[in-house]
Amino acid sequence: MNKELIILDESTERCIDFVESYLNNQNNNLYDPRAIAEELVECICKEIEPIDNIIVMDCDKTLSENDATYEFCHCLGIDVKELKSIFHNDRYTTYQFFCVARLYGSKKTSEIKAAAIKAKKTLRLSERMLSIAHGIPSGYFKLGITSGIYQIWELLLEDTLFDSLIGCSNFADMTYLITPSVKREVVAQLKRKGKTVVAVGDSLIDIPMLEAADSGLIVAHEKLSNAVVEYFDRFPVTPIRQLSLSNYKYSGIGVVEGLI
Repeated sequence: MNKELIILDESTERCIDFVESYLNNQNNNLYDPRAIAEELVECICKEIEPIDNIIVMDCDKTLSENDATYEFCHCLGIDVKELKSIFHNDRYTTYQFFCVARLYGSKKTSEIKAAAIKAKKTLRLSERMLSIAHGIPSGYFKLGITSGIYQIWELLLEDTLFDSLIGCSNFADMTYLITPSVKREVVAQLKRKGKTVVAVGDSLIDIPMLEAADSGLIVAHEKLSNAVVEYFDRFPVTPIRQLSLSNYKYSGIGVVEGLI
């Protein structure tokens, strides 16, 4: 039915906040993944128009070996336990990302910027991924996409790690959220424009995007994701392959040495 299953939790206050937002935003694109993706891709349309091949790269724990979100929260005085409780049991639907955006959006823009700068210093970028990313030929467009802290990865644009970056850049206004469904629709929209898409990610959040791409590659730097292991056990017939970066290998899927 082309609808997302949205999973709520036991927090009455958060649920009411979300349902009110959902009902009050029926006339805009906040809860329409396809419309969000079309808008995001339209913003980079001129840049990608002459290019046939797009590489869509997740950020945290794909380009980096760690996730700087916890340091970001620490700098903002946010209890990491609250963040973990929102995503409890590997629930990654629009509701969970809405709750996190509300959490961050309660902070001042200046505080978020300062926290992002501090958190960036804790990022351990994967040397292997950096080498692969910087070795991509000029005929490819490198698009970063993050469901995490856009402000952290925006600081890396100056390092030419990406040609462009997609993420939730304003938690307070929250004009859109980067959910698994939106990631999938960004890839689908690029393909509708005739592009060949390679997508790279590391987690359950990225699986819909990887499944939708012409070539979907998953990585594992420091350990295997239990949620991803369970996914591959449930759906053994998958086009997703693993990019060989470490000794941690998902069973039952092919392994490749490079993006292209």
